[in-house]
This record gives sequence, C-alpha cells and structure tokens, in this order.
Amino acid sequence: EEVVIPDGIKEIGTNPFLDCDSLQYIEFPESCCKFGSLIFGSSIRSVVFPSKIDSIDKLSFANCTEIEEIKLPVGITSIDDHTFSGCSKLKTVINPEGVLKIGDDAFRNCTSLSSVDIPESTIILGERCFYSCKDLKSIVLPENLVKIEKNAFLGTAPSEITVKNPELEINADILPDTSRLKQIYGFSGSSAQSFAQKLGIEFIPLTAEQKITNNIAEP
Repeated sequence: EEVVIPDGIKEIGTNPFLDCDSLQYIEFPESCCKFGSLIFGSSIRSVVFPSKIDSIDKLSFANCTEIEEIKLPVGITSIDDHTFSGCSKLKTVINPEGVLKIGDDAFRNCTSLSSVDIPESTIILGERCFYSCKDLKSIVLPENLVKIEKNAFLGTAPSEITVKNPELEINADILPDTSRLKQIYGFSGSSAQSFAQKLGIEFIPLTAEQKITNNIAEP
C-alpha cells in the first residue's frame, strides 16, 4: 500500500502510521516541515521527504525493518536518539550538511548498514550511535568533529578509519573492536597515529594539502 499526504499539511505527529502493517511507500508534501516520533510501522520501504524540513524526532524510524535506504533532506540539525535504531535492512543513509549532532543509539542495531555520510558539519557523535553496525567497513570522521561519546562504535569492526581533525581524541573507548582494522588515515602527531601505533596497524599520514576521496589520500 502507499500514501501520498496532501499539500498543506505542515506537521506529522506521533504514531500516525505505526499500526499500518501493509504501508510500504509514503510521500510527504513540500508544506510538511516537522515530524514526530514513531511515525512508521515496520513494513515501510520507501519515504519521500519534502526538499527541506526542520526536525525529525527520536524513534521516527525505529524498527522499520524493511527500509534499505534513507536520504534525509536539508534543514535537519540533529539526528535524534534512536532515530533509526533497529532498522536491520538499512544499508545506506545520506545525511545533509548542517547536521551538528548524531544522537545516542541513532543507528543502533542497523546491522546491514554499509554506508553512512557523517557530514562535515557534525561536531558530536552520541553514545552507541553506531552500535552493532556490523557491515560498516569504512568510517570517515569529519574535520569539524570534536567529540565522540563512549562506545560510539561498539560492536562495529571497520577495516579502515579516516580522522580529518588532528585534535580529535581516538581511543579504545570509542572503538572497542579493532579486530578487522587494517588502516588509519590521520595527521602525524595526532591521537589517531598514537592509536594506530598502539594497535600495531598501518598509519597513513595526511597533510593539509591532501584531499580525501573515498577514504584514499590523494596528493
């Protein structure tokens, strides 16, 4: 089943489609700018947002076990706690620039998540925000990121990490499982380099003149 919300609706409240067990597709009008919590039931597969919105509350997509891709529109400054927790088939999330914080448990148990954009605007990653994202192989931590809460990547075992802020503290509290970690990209003299040396894995230094493309340092 599908639903197209008529133009003129400005806000979606709490639980509007939670018990719609057959709903797979929903499209929101450009007039809609605020979204409450627990919006969708587990059957939702595709969501078309307006081009710009103000906010999406916590738990909005919690346990939407059929959805595989999310492209969030511009205007969002925070991905709230548990927004996508339990979306077990979610593979790709495209976050817009302007997101300042990814909240606690935001992507908890997104076990199929293989690609997520952490925008350059992001300054905080909450506790367990990528907990048990077992398919997340590569992580790029943006230049403006200044704080990563404890266990942000607990249960996640990436093969490589890029740290674009030389002042960002990287340690085992953030990434407890380093069993698959092969490479860390970062700046010489940073905690990223110290972490790599402690683990005995390859550290690839970056410079101010280098750019990062798909986690590969290019002069």
